[in-house]
Amino acid sequence: MGPAATDRTAAQLAPAFEEVLSSYQSIRWAGTPADVAQALLWLASDASSFVNGQDIAVDGITAGRPISVSLEKRRELGAVFASLT
Repeated sequence: MGPAATDRTAAQLAPAFEEVLSSYQSIRWAGTPADVAQALLWLASDASSFVNGQDIAVDGITAGRPISVSLEKRRELGAVFASLT
């Protein structure tokens, strides 16, 4: 598939990806670099001095929807892929 066809396919898939990925996120918007920067600033500050040995996910997805929702959305996305081939 060439670049032009790839661009067309990506444009066709964008709405499906946005719908599926939004169901994964407990916060219903895509994060930005500024969102991550706020967490990093806090971690670098004295306010976090008592925090140690923790994994802090700043991705909006880790605490997302139950796996049953994710599996159904994956099937829906698979159907969209199949319709393009």
